[in-house]
Amino acid sequence: MSYPKQFLEEIRTRVPISDVIGKRVRIQRAGREFKACCPFHKEKTPSFTINDQKGFYHCFGCGAHGDVINFVMEHDGMGFPDAVKFLAAQAGIEVPEQTPEQKQHYEKRDRAAELLEAAAKWFCDQLYRSENHRALSYMQDRGLSSAVLKRFRVGYAPPDGDKIAAALKEQGFSDAEMEKYGLIRKSAKHAGYYAFFRERIIFPVFDLRGRVVAFGGRIVPFSYGGPNPDTGNTPPKYLNSPDHDLFHKGQMLYGIAADVRKGLSGEQPLAIVEGYMDVIALAQHGYRAAVAPLGTALTETQIGEAWRLIAADGMKAPVLCFDGDEAGRRAAARAMERALPIIKPDHSVHFVFLPEGHDPDTLVQEKGRAAFEALVQKPVTLLDMLWEEEVKRRGLNTPESQAGLKNALLASARSIADRDIQNLFIRNIEKRFAEMHYGASSSGRGGKRQGGSGRKQWRKNGNFAKDSGAYRPSYMPLRQTPQVTHIRERILLVTLINYPGLFDEFGEIFGMLPAKTAEFDTLRHDIIDILSAEPDTDSETLQNALDERGHGEALRSIYDGNIYLHAGFARPGQEDMEDVRAGWQDTLNFMRQTA
Repeated sequence: MSYPKQFLEEIRTRVPISDVIGKRVRIQRAGREFKACCPFHKEKTPSFTINDQKGFYHCFGCGAHGDVINFVMEHDGMGFPDAVKFLAAQAGIEVPEQTPEQKQHYEKRDRAAELLEAAAKWFCDQLYRSENHRALSYMQDRGLSSAVLKRFRVGYAPPDGDKIAAALKEQGFSDAEMEKYGLIRKSAKHAGYYAFFRERIIFPVFDLRGRVVAFGGRIVPFSYGGPNPDTGNTPPKYLNSPDHDLFHKGQMLYGIAADVRKGLSGEQPLAIVEGYMDVIALAQHGYRAAVAPLGTALTETQIGEAWRLIAADGMKAPVLCFDGDEAGRRAAARAMERALPIIKPDHSVHFVFLPEGHDPDTLVQEKGRAAFEALVQKPVTLLDMLWEEEVKRRGLNTPESQAGLKNALLASARSIADRDIQNLFIRNIEKRFAEMHYGASSSGRGGKRQGGSGRKQWRKNGNFAKDSGAYRPSYMPLRQTPQVTHIRERILLVTLINYPGLFDEFGEIFGMLPAKTAEFDTLRHDIIDILSAEPDTDSETLQNALDERGHGEALRSIYDGNIYLHAGFARPGQEDMEDVRAGWQDTLNFMRQTA
């Protein structure tokens, strides 16, 4: 039985060969490849290699060689049709029927791919024409080199809307074809068509096979020859091709191409960033494992596409990157809600928030690739993200609100379809909740409370007091390990740096607190010195002054490690200073009691 070559190629592209082999044979990463003991002959030293980029396996011992379809046929003993159907199901694509209609369908797809490829070449040529030099200058002034622009085949759509249609007609394409695939549109004002993309930087969108399937267009600023905003007719900043049979923007990711797979074959985690410019800027600075949604919020299908990109080597958890402002937090919360129902064993998502005022593009331009890598190498897990978001949404100053937190967390956990992961999330939530309030042992339910039996007292802000009278913040475990002590010292530092006004009320106690670490002692000394000399110092000025005194690395260290997961009240911009003051005082009191 024969299948269209385009369909077979799509299977080979969508199903990483290491995924299939890794479920049947123990494989190990070896640079950009994987190696294993050959499953087709007995050997003790691995001579069997797997290459996702090239899509084949090869054994240097017995000579076995082939693609993912060959492997399933040889290893699992399947015939060709059964192997194709098995892999198509894994790829999430439908096996075409062998009918004249299906043959015609694939011929039309080939024709569409030819049209879009011709359009991409035309757009790319326009960027380098002398009359469009200002558009090229705009991209170069954004810090992008000609090499990276050509690697991503970035182009330009000039203001004249007739040129692209005329150029493509010369190659034999019709108005109807160009309209169907989003290159031109019918005019409502007069007979004829107009170009869909005008005065825009053009970003071709590629599928897994490397074919151009769509375009994104960013408006060129007025200062670089773009439309005049003073006319009152301000076009949208970005436009994307409409959906068609080769392109569905909610199902694809920008940047899925050879570059991304090369990046993933190294040590770079797959990062999902916001836009085209982020992907390209990261690539220019050597971070190739980045992709982006196409003008929509991240969808479940796109998360699945990201999982497919990551080779079978343990946990598959793309890092979702968001701006650190409130809009970024909201976007992250929406992504979390979409991810929870679909996670499965070894398949999840992690989160990273960019420093305030930065996106990945500006971060790597100003601070280099290392600054971005430092973030994605230490992301927030999905469980921690869920916990932090729910704590942030509600006040926790009564037992009722605390119970509401628990119910909300458990409700989110129950949205997980995989029952094993759902149960593990629930157990982790209950364990954290017990530790947070009662100091329960790791045995969870029914465990003996470490704080001893005794009367529990709730303060105004919902914190629990032991019989000894030492109040414990509700976000902290009771046990006072060296690591927890270090975290609490950092919480005191971060809170005071973010809210220097607390120094007037608590400065004396803060200064007399015994130090457990040298980091705390040295930073505290200079904080007291600065705030004593200038009592009205604000947070930014205080941080700059500490930086000038040589504490820059220490500041980066204490703000790292997801400190706000332990102390949400310390986050900058809190509206209710009573929560900040109560959290600070509880931490301070507990440190004094355990000194």
